[in-house]
This record gives sequence, structure tokens and C-alpha cells, in this order.
Amino acid sequence: MFNMPNFRVYRKYARSNSNSRPRNNSNSSPIAKEGVFVTRINGTSRSLLWRLKRWFYASIRQYLETLGSDIFDEELSKSFWAQISSAIVEYTNENGLVETPVQAEVHYKLQNLNGKLAFTITSVTLKFFKEFKSETITYQYKEKEQ
Repeated sequence: MFNMPNFRVYRKYARSNSNSRPRNNSNSSPIAKEGVFVTRINGTSRSLLWRLKRWFYASIRQYLETLGSDIFDEELSKSFWAQISSAIVEYTNENGLVETPVQAEVHYKLQNLNGKLAFTITSVTLKFFKEFKSETITYQYKEKEQ
């Protein structure tokens, strides 16, 4: 009979209590009240908005499933997203940064508004990675005439 070697990876948590996994207490909530989401560097601001939109609606879906529609206000959260996304689009269009690589850092919070919780974005920091243009300047030394 073939004996399998003891793989410590699979038995790590079963052997001792000192290495045991932390258990979720029933008192602790799996919902983050506030946090920061940092995107990877995106090729354009359009792809950044696509990634932020996916993150935002996935977060809303998670809050709705966990909290329920009687506690969480989905429509108010969507209106906050519409304001933020339109501000990002206006800024990038005005400054000609639509095709520039960009990274975003989004600070968000669950706030109690009108008796319900709403997913609000408190701040967005955009970091643009512009390509530097290099120019070559040729200087020729001229001797002074005496």
C-alpha cells in the first residue's frame, strides 16, 4: 500500500489550538462600514470607469444581500455613483486626459441617510501617468572673437 506523506499544509489547523483559524463571531458584522478601494493602473479613463462601475455595483449587490432592502437604500447609493462618475468624466474630458493611463483610490463609507444606510463615496483620488516627452537640444560652442 502506498503511504501518502504528511502534508502539513492540510493538517496545520487541526493539530493545535495555537494555529487555529480565527472564527467569525456572531456579534461581528461582515460588512465594512468604511474602507478604501485602489484600482490597478488602467490604460484609459474609460477603462477605469468600467472597473469602478463593476466594483461599485458588486458592492451594492453585496450590501443588499447582507442587509436587505428595508435597511439599505439602493437608489440613493446609485445617485451618489452617478454624481461621482459624471465628475470623473467631466474632469478627464476638460483636461484632455481621456487616453492617459490612470489609477484611482476610492474612499467609501456606509452612512445613515433618511433612516436607511447608503453606500457613499467620500473621496476619489486619480493618479495620471503621463508620458514625458523628451526633446534633444543641440548646443554648439562658439569661440569668442577678440
